[in-house]
Amino acid sequence: MVDQSLRLKFRQPLLVIMITFELMLSGCGSLRRPMIDTVSTPQPTREFASLNRFRFVADNAQQSMAFMQAWEADRKKAGRTSITALAISGGGANGAFGAGVLVGWSRSGTRPDFDLVTGVSTGALIAPLAFAGKYWDPRLIRGYRNVGATQLTERGLGMLARPSLYSGAPLAAIIEHYTSAALLHAVADQHRLGRRLLVATTNLDTQETHIWDMGAIALSAQEPGNEHQALALFRTIMTASASVPGIFPPIPIADGNTSEIHADGGVNVPFLLLPEALVQWQINQPSLMPGKIFIIINAPMAPRNNQLSGGAVAIMGRSFDSLSRANLRMHVAMATAFAHRHHVQLRYAALPSDLDTDPLDFEAARMAGLFDLGVARYTDLTQGLSDAPLAESVP
Repeated sequence: MVDQSLRLKFRQPLLVIMITFELMLSGCGSLRRPMIDTVSTPQPTREFASLNRFRFVADNAQQSMAFMQAWEADRKKAGRTSITALAISGGGANGAFGAGVLVGWSRSGTRPDFDLVTGVSTGALIAPLAFAGKYWDPRLIRGYRNVGATQLTERGLGMLARPSLYSGAPLAAIIEHYTSAALLHAVADQHRLGRRLLVATTNLDTQETHIWDMGAIALSAQEPGNEHQALALFRTIMTASASVPGIFPPIPIADGNTSEIHADGGVNVPFLLLPEALVQWQINQPSLMPGKIFIIINAPMAPRNNQLSGGAVAIMGRSFDSLSRANLRMHVAMATAFAHRHHVQLRYAALPSDLDTDPLDFEAARMAGLFDLGVARYTDLTQGLSDAPLAESVP
């Protein structure tokens, strides 16, 4: 049996080679609209009301403020005055770490009820379960320890026949299995209490980040005749947010007579705390005042000193890893500045910087190990939160 460390050493460079080779041949599997690999990803019907009531564009200040004002009104009605927020990043198979963090936190008896939960990419798969509450932890355990996840990266060289390395059907099937009508009902219940669940996708046509109000979609399922369309849309948004471009096919989302192409929200943002149009916003409304901010980062963030050797593939892989870590640090710095401006504490849990990580390695034993690591590391989000000086609140 090949040693696991050797598998990790050669897997990512091999993936770069495969993608480069297939890009040379990608004319055979180029994107043809609207026919995209959408097996097990039902699309909302045209009779479903305009999707604009469920989303806004992250860099559009008018749309972002309209969402915040509507949320403020709902929170006032519910008598809520402080927001406990949780943001969950992307990371592919490394999402097992984030799932473990939440389960470990629940087992400690200290996990709060979140007023705001956001998810990007694999975080979009975790976020609805985190938002619905601790009762749904068994589904997190099954989802990130399930050997069926190995099917996600089978049958490579897919760009010869489709616009991605792997088929999107297994991903859509897993989301369909774990996203039930009962989950939508639980999300809708939390939404009525003035809480919000947001998921980000990237509109590849416009290069914009779209932020989807998943609680509003869940609530719309209770409108007469909308149950199936709402469930289909909920699943479609989750699938789109987790569909890494080139790895899984992008997802078409129909709105009336128009069709958009959406993919991984992590293309634009590694995690979502605030829409970019409101990054400098000074919040004065008591019902929207941040109280505690938590971020689960399903990736290593700190730089890793590792002498580079090899040719173009090694250089490309190392450069991409450096870019990813720097992007995470920049977004954490922005989140920290927001927290300091509002005199609230922010804590995060991230994968150790020296850990060999492969977001496409869905091997069951590896994911179980990451899950157990997350269970042990939940304390990164809690230790010293209530009494640490603000300047020390972020590790």
